[in-house]
Amino acid sequence: TDRFSPTMLAAVESGSYEAAEHALLEELLSPGDRLLELGAGCGYLATVAAQRLGSESVVTVEADPQMEATIRKTFALNSVSPRLVVGSVAGSAEPRQVVRAEDFWRATTIPGGAEPALTLSDLVAEHSPTVVLCDIEGGEGELCGTALPGVRAVIIEVHSGALREQVESWLTAEGYRLDRAQGHTLAFLRAA
Repeated sequence: TDRFSPTMLAAVESGSYEAAEHALLEELLSPGDRLLELGAGCGYLATVAAQRLGSESVVTVEADPQMEATIRKTFALNSVSPRLVVGSVAGSAEPRQVVRAEDFWRATTIPGGAEPALTLSDLVAEHSPTVVLCDIEGGEGELCGTALPGVRAVIIEVHSGALREQVESWLTAEGYRLDRAQGHTLAFLRAA
């Protein structure tokens, strides 16, 4: 809990931390799914998914290397071991740098830095997810236009009305339909 501010601890204790994403995961994950999570935070949602699907079916990506110990502790406390990849996710491999905030859930990335970003297309090709969960604090706009072969559902938190329009246009063009929304979190299913 050393990475949790009082505000974040209150959200965890009240059950409101990642509540929309958690509810949508519970509704949309099915046996046999493989989850790719972009934006691990403290590892909570990857833990939930691993408990449901098995650790071997969950890959989670976190941009901030300072969160790695917290994520691994979350996994250990819950007896799960999803694959953790530390690196920024973007639309291109252009290097990114982490911009931290007091509350880790508000951290984001911006161009710059030394390490190339991981691209969503490469992550999808490498891990073959059936479900993508994305909460990367405004960076979701950079992912727009990425093809998602084999992905049947996308759960994505959008951080502005303009980003919502951009994400909806992208995923509609990719053959998805908006299935439901909980606040800023949208769930898209591939149209039959």
